[in-house]
Amino acid sequence: MGALAGFLVHFDPMHLAVGIDRLAFVLGRRLRIDAMMSPRHKAFLEFRGRQRATSYSFASADLFVLHELESPRGGSFVEIGARDGVQASDTCLLEREYGWRGVLVEPDAKWHKALQANRRSELDGRFVAGGAGGRRTLGGREVEGVTLASLLHEYGAAERTDLLSIHAARDALDILRGHDFSRFGFRVVAVTHGGDSVLRARMAWFMLRKGFARVMPSITGDADWFVKR
Repeated sequence: MGALAGFLVHFDPMHLAVGIDRLAFVLGRRLRIDAMMSPRHKAFLEFRGRQRATSYSFASADLFVLHELESPRGGSFVEIGARDGVQASDTCLLEREYGWRGVLVEPDAKWHKALQANRRSELDGRFVAGGAGGRRTLGGREVEGVTLASLLHEYGAAERTDLLSIHAARDALDILRGHDFSRFGFRVVAVTHGGDSVLRARMAWFMLRKGFARVMPSITGDADWFVKR
């Protein structure tokens, strides 16, 4: 009993989560991917094969959103780290071909001219913070911070936005942890983890507790996709 009690005191569930995540990655590479997927996700791979030339996203996250939500028109999004709005964008296809609208967050001013030329949705030049805003210096200028909930409130977002896309691995977990999901929810969340297995496991653990399932981690590369269940 003493040994068991000592184990429980020092047990960290995150260590288990990281181990499971690494095992899933290895299995995903060594086994047939299609044997580990539901029929719905197999159908996505077929859909992606037909539509891949239309995708702007890394690993075709935009096509996943369309397939998962059954190709809706007039959807809504927030994309954090939008850069020029085209390269590796999770929302460009949705905006241009399906009439989606949302907020493109890009705190680095060097991208603003191209972003405004390439896209029609709202551009916000602040950075999204997990806590109470603050300021950062980017490109020689001070940039104001804003929480995700405050950003959504300012732009009149509905209680549930169709897609949240975060291309900011360093800040992603803090942004998610600092967000009030009961106030503003999402149907799909796509988050860059940059290949950091510990960060990836922590995000998956956190999102699971918020009611999101991670889908097809073997094919999403340096990002993960989460669907609200």
